[in-house]
Amino acid sequence: MRAVTPESVPAAARAVLGVASRHRRRALLALLSDRVLASGLVRFARLGSVSIALSYGAAMVFLHIHDDSVMASAVAVRALVVLSWIIAGPVALIAARSVIPLQPDGLDALAAQRGVGPGESELLATAAIFVALVRALGLPAAALGIVSLALAPSLAGAAWGLAFLLAVLLYVAGLSAVLAVLARLCVRLAPHRARELLLAVVLGPYAASAAFADLPSLPSACAHALDLVLELGALGR
Repeated sequence: MRAVTPESVPAAARAVLGVASRHRRRALLALLSDRVLASGLVRFARLGSVSIALSYGAAMVFLHIHDDSVMASAVAVRALVVLSWIIAGPVALIAARSVIPLQPDGLDALAAQRGVGPGESELLATAAIFVALVRALGLPAAALGIVSLALAPSLAGAAWGLAFLLAVLLYVAGLSAVLAVLARLCVRLAPHRARELLLAVVLGPYAASAAFADLPSLPSACAHALDLVLELGALGR
């Protein structure tokens, strides 16, 4: 009997199989990210983010009306700081719990049920946390960036406002990527103590920086990144 090889399969059939495989990957990615966002803590945090975005957005409009557009950009950046703690933190902690199967074999079994190979399951789990973080943090952050763009005093200011919006989205993507990798890494290293390990990795160096000023940490890196975003926002005002 002739063996079936990729070369013996018609190109049209390979294309169909490729499309089906991509659909299965996307379905698993959506399932895993939805599990993270379905948590009661995350839902509460996302509800709070709406209030934060509305209140800070109103403050930006108020400052713009009173001819203080530079301070309006500072308010937007301050809102990003608050959102990073209130949204990104809970989502990452929930992702490090059992909403995504803790043990690699459990994740592989879930992937196998949907026709996804075991070699891809870990990558998809990390991507799912990233997607959940972007979905939760990106919407209120983008709304604030759009408000800042709408308040631009001139065409040149609008160009800088667009750059500010893109910088905000880049910050969201960067923070989401780092937290997704850290959350999954903590799950692999300590499946039953992943949350505690994640807290130690994120907050430990930050707390120790009080005694060792040069010690790097994720919160200090975020603060530095937001300082750059603030400088960019001030350029167009």
